[in-house]
Amino acid sequence: MPKPTKLITVAGAFNHPEAMTLASQFVETRGKLRLGGGDAAAHARKISRALDMALKDSRVRRRVLPFLAAHARRGNLLATAYYLSHNMTVDAATGEYVMKIGGSREAVKMHIKLLDSVRWENKLPVDTRKKITQVFMAPAQLGNAYARNMIMELNMPLVVKAAGKFRIGGRQGFDDRLMRGTFGLARAITSYDPKIGEFSTYATWWINQTMFRSSGDEQRNVRIPVHMRDLSVKIWKYVEALPYGREPDTGKIAKQLGVTEAKVRFVMGIGPEVSMDEPLGESGELSLAGLFGVQDRSYSRVEDRILVEQLLGVLTPREKELIEKRFVKRMTLAEVAGEMGVVRERVRQLQDKALEKMRREAQRGININIKRQEGAT
Repeated sequence: MPKPTKLITVAGAFNHPEAMTLASQFVETRGKLRLGGGDAAAHARKISRALDMALKDSRVRRRVLPFLAAHARRGNLLATAYYLSHNMTVDAATGEYVMKIGGSREAVKMHIKLLDSVRWENKLPVDTRKKITQVFMAPAQLGNAYARNMIMELNMPLVVKAAGKFRIGGRQGFDDRLMRGTFGLARAITSYDPKIGEFSTYATWWINQTMFRSSGDEQRNVRIPVHMRDLSVKIWKYVEALPYGREPDTGKIAKQLGVTEAKVRFVMGIGPEVSMDEPLGESGELSLAGLFGVQDRSYSRVEDRILVEQLLGVLTPREKELIEKRFVKRMTLAEVAGEMGVVRERVRQLQDKALEKMRREAQRGININIKRQEGAT
């Protein structure tokens, strides 16, 4: 890398009428614009090197700032991004944009004008947002807090859109998804390379990935590793595509996904969590814990037993046997599957179907109350 003292001599390139425009367009287009030959192209390359060095060396920065200010007044995006990055910062305590010590008040005015355009979506076209994101990218990746925050501001619509569309279970509200998506956007800024494509596409992937993983972490009481969750999603997509009534073949699934059959069986046996406190009726007085939590089925009141038997009466003998094994005897999916001679996925399907029958029966107006009344005689 050239020494800083040698780079100070390239400041004259900033006076070339076309060089700064070429340098800005080169960054805005992610390097797609070919500079070619000629004086303007040569000066544009010198400007790019000088700007990179100005972020690291104060001597170069002092020399190029007056030129950046002049080009920023003319509306050059690259000059504006670097000029603001050198003069503005973010207060670590409040998160507010503030002027650096010794900064220019003219830069503050430029910042206010730019921020007003960024925060009002109708004032800034999408293409312009993409261009401004690219010119702020290099300072942001070199640790400039102002540039990083500006990219976050420019691309927050991506996070809001993803948080509004995200529908993969979990217990997260919109605000939680928004926070997780913001983490994903910050990660995208750190690892982005202009050669791989548009930043918006890359950032969207990271935003969705962060929300998906955090949702999975909070979806269950017992956390399942990320790679197992991803495999589970692939397996259920394959199972759902099968014709109705056809049993899933674990061997074919394993071959299709390139994993072992034992791993497929294990993942299929996980199944969804069933809350024992989930109410079955609209009144909220009946829960699975109330139905199956009494030891040895020795109900304290005759009417309790009659009502529970009435609810279980909507099930087929096979479904009733399955429910008793799962919730009274506390058998696992694998144990029930072994006794019934089916795979664990089929047990899970039968269990969900039986519980849904019981919920519907409770909602049809069966007046069940298994709570003991204090002081009742």
